[in-house]
Amino acid sequence: MPALLGEWIDSDPYPRVILDMNHYIIWQNAASRAFVESGDGIEQRGDIFAFVDKACDQGLTQMMLSSVVSGNSGTVSDLDRSTRYALVVQRLSSPDKALVCGISYRRVDQMRYADLKSIFILTKAEDKILRQLLQGMVADHIAEENATSLDMVRSHIRSIYSKLGVSSREALFNRVSLYRIP
Repeated sequence: MPALLGEWIDSDPYPRVILDMNHYIIWQNAASRAFVESGDGIEQRGDIFAFVDKACDQGLTQMMLSSVVSGNSGTVSDLDRSTRYALVVQRLSSPDKALVCGISYRRVDQMRYADLKSIFILTKAEDKILRQLLQGMVADHIAEENATSLDMVRSHIRSIYSKLGVSSREALFNRVSLYRIP
């Protein structure tokens, strides 16, 4: 049974890696190895998992530290914010042990979704804001980019959360992950 489980998880199309606090690779699946080999902003330095841009490495470390109590999801960006990576980080080690996290990742511009507007009966504005949230944008940046008030954006976000039946950004990412197109 463990061998079957290993084969199954290794064939997962989403890049997954298990790291310690120093980004030492404990395990990674085939999709992660292929992503690293593609040279698409992530590299392997010896046994260390690293982003080409150090700002992303720092963001990963912060997400790992903040996942101590529960899982954490969000994005990290390179310094010029031209490339973003969506990450889901889950602590795997017990609190009394050294930090070890399981991480699922991909470039945000590579993420595609089914028609979320129709599935969740969203307005045009809600659909646009949902997609911006999925790209890792925060409310104040969304307001600035859409030339609207922060209160209006927050109102749309509350409506989106209600329609999707979620109460946090992590739950939002998990909910729409079912509609991701590989």
